[in-house]
Amino acid sequence: MGMIVTLAWRNLWRNKRRTAITAASVFTALFLALLTRSMQIGSYDKMVSDVVETYAGYVQIHADGYHRQRTINNTMSPPQDVIDSLRSRAQITTVIPRLESFALASGRNATRGARVVGIAPALEDSFTHLSDRIVDGEYFSPKRRGVLAAQGLAGYLQVGVGDTLVLLGQGYRGVGAAGKYLINGILSFPSPELNNQMVYLHLDSAQSLYAAQGRLTSLVLDLADPDYVDRVAQDLRTYVNTDIYEVLSWKQTLTELNQQIQADNAGGIIMVWILYVIVAFGIFGTITMMFLERTREIAVMLAVGTSRVRLAALLATESVFLALTGIVAGIGAAIPVLSYFHANPILLRGEVAAGMREFGVEPVIPFSMDLFLFVNNAAVVFCITMVCILYPLIKTARFDMVDALRA
Repeated sequence: MGMIVTLAWRNLWRNKRRTAITAASVFTALFLALLTRSMQIGSYDKMVSDVVETYAGYVQIHADGYHRQRTINNTMSPPQDVIDSLRSRAQITTVIPRLESFALASGRNATRGARVVGIAPALEDSFTHLSDRIVDGEYFSPKRRGVLAAQGLAGYLQVGVGDTLVLLGQGYRGVGAAGKYLINGILSFPSPELNNQMVYLHLDSAQSLYAAQGRLTSLVLDLADPDYVDRVAQDLRTYVNTDIYEVLSWKQTLTELNQQIQADNAGGIIMVWILYVIVAFGIFGTITMMFLERTREIAVMLAVGTSRVRLAALLATESVFLALTGIVAGIGAAIPVLSYFHANPILLRGEVAAGMREFGVEPVIPFSMDLFLFVNNAAVVFCITMVCILYPLIKTARFDMVDALRA
């Protein structure tokens, strides 16, 4: 085996131009595939983090039917032992209670509709890192139990830290909901939708405002590994009473975002495979040319007693070296490029940026450095190269030594 490896490596560099052309084909395919898929996957991760980790959560538990009819009347009052049992389950790291509703928010001379969210400050901050979004004022504390207002909303209402915000709406079962609150802090969100309407209160303050003591609209679940979101949601549906509660993953609560990601991902995969097919023909042509140019050499090797199995192993080893050379070069060239764009995402402007903002996503294109991105694409390119060597291997098995020597 050692002799075959040595001969294969030496044979590879007898014709440096031919080897360079083949390795360059593999290099180009892998480099472009990594660049394309890294940009796509990075964009998807950014979309998910902007929306899911900023507000929506990976899994939500509601009262049955709340997702279809989001009213304060369709709330739930889960026992504490249910919440504690959820926290003890594998993959669930945090259970965040919320009471959400709508109200008219009034400042000095303006009024706008606002989304009012009652939260448990410490639990909410552990998932959404809400305190990091404070651009003025302070986060909730035992001594500061006012409200936090989003920057866009506060600007429209012309209010700031220390001013009074008036909330007027409808509470549980038609009870009037009205309250005046001191603004403790101003929040900034990457999503324009959230930035223009969010108001946060302490959970008990929101329950008092809407006359919904002890009631919640949702339990938001943070997961140890977001890749298992579908499995966790499915397991919870068998665990909780689905006659009372509904369990939805972010793919169900944010259907438009999920559909956009799936459609774009399908198009990206098709484009990458078109690239792979084009490069596969190039690799196949080069490998075939290598075999045909060495017809007489192969005939002589068979004539002096080299077995067809050993000869096939030699040709296969040469092709493996070619593939690995291109793969290593492609990954080596891609890593610094992807690392740069991973640290410095591309900023978008114009209509494309406006379209992304409509989905509540910051208009930037980050690049992913996921290990599986490199492993999967390298494996695909390697497999393509291995398929291309089937032709010379089959020809070797059927090789006519006498005709080759006469030619």
